[in-house]
Amino acid sequence: MSSFLFASIRLAYNPRGDDPVANASGYDIDVDGTIYTTVNPTLELNLTPGLHFIQVKANGDYTDFKDSDFSPQIIYVVYTDDMRDIVDYLKQMAKK
Repeated sequence: MSSFLFASIRLAYNPRGDDPVANASGYDIDVDGTIYTTVNPTLELNLTPGLHFIQVKANGDYTDFKDSDFSPQIIYVVYTDDMRDIVDYLKQMAKK
């Protein structure tokens, strides 16, 4: 059985790093149509090989701050070991 390159990824919702989004009470992460909710500014995902479609939104406190819209969709590709070997080979050939 093959292991997968990038099968486990860590999403950081704040582009400035692991700090939480100001005034966010939590986050909704849409991965291929399944919503995951967390109060942490990061989430570990274990993904199968193939294309994955990911969006993130910050949740407000429902009093003073409203929820954000979902982010633009990110397309994330997970490769098998065989495909990673081919990509590595092509990168090496491109350097020559």
